[in-house]
Amino acid sequence: MKSFLTIKIVPGIALLALLMCTGCAKDDEHSDNRHQGPPPEALQACSGKQAGDTVEFKGRRGETVTAVCREMNGALVAVPEGASPKGARND
Repeated sequence: MKSFLTIKIVPGIALLALLMCTGCAKDDEHSDNRHQGPPPEALQACSGKQAGDTVEFKGRRGETVTAVCREMNGALVAVPEGASPKGARND
């Protein structure tokens, strides 16, 4: 009975654990492809503006977005009205 446990069950559990870890690693790869930070349009809309200025830009779906320029991580970014992003400073 001990040899069955050692030969079949233990390697099976190890293989299952390895497959589960491989699935987690694959999910991490996909999350790297997601967009991080503000879209380029939000940065371009505040080019030459000051914090607190109201701007409009085209969103990712082609809609017009009304936003306020806010400082975020050392850059001026158009933050849509009603949004409260992490890292934004209301000066």
